[in-house]
Amino acid sequence: MDSILHSSSPEDYGRRVIRGEDNPIDLSRWIDADGRITQYPRRAAARAALLQTIGEGLLQPGEHLTEPEVNSRLERHTDDIPTLRRYLIVHGVLSRDADGSAYWRT
Repeated sequence: MDSILHSSSPEDYGRRVIRGEDNPIDLSRWIDADGRITQYPRRAAARAALLQTIGEGLLQPGEHLTEPEVNSRLERHTDDIPTLRRYLIVHGVLSRDADGSAYWRT
């Protein structure tokens, strides 16, 4: 996705807008001012934008984390950590070893 991220700070997800090829996606519909997910978007493009934004704030390129380390970072975004972690993997934002021992940004 070729997009431009706009935010006053990396943690200010409530005002983050992603402009892609079509329409701007205002993530404040799904993330509160504290960066916690209030609900997942139904539209695939919006869901991908939300997950990409979270993934970019979660790990630096080349950084590898264990599952407990990933879980610790995800808890600032949701109480349902396994679902968010699974979405990040399924949507190609994160990758992991087959045994789940290491996670990294895709």
